[in-house]
Amino acid sequence: LNPDDVSAAAATSEARRGTGFLTGKEVKEIFNVYIAREMLVDESKPANIKMNCALTDALYKLTKKQQMQLEPSQETATPTSVSRKDLLDLWVSKLEPAYA
Repeated sequence: LNPDDVSAAAATSEARRGTGFLTGKEVKEIFNVYIAREMLVDESKPANIKMNCALTDALYKLTKKQQMQLEPSQETATPTSVSRKDLLDLWVSKLEPAYA
C-alpha cells in the first residue's frame, strides 16, 4: 500500500492530512487500487476478487488463541475468490475505527 495514501497525505482537510484518519471513500479507493495493481479481479466472475497471500493473511489469519480454541477436526479453509463487496466489508471491519 502507498504510505501517502494510508497516511491521508492528500486529505482535503488540513487537520486530517497526514494523520492516517481515512474517510470511507479513501479506504475504498486504496482497496480498489490494490486490487487493480495486483490484478486480482476474477476473470470468470468479474464481481469477485481472487485472494492472494497478503489478503488471506490480513483478513483470514487466525490468532494463536483462536487456533488453540479450534477442535482438531475443524478446518480452517479460506476462500480463493470473494465478492468485491463482501471483501471490502471484511477489510473495513478489520480497520480500527476513528472518529473526528
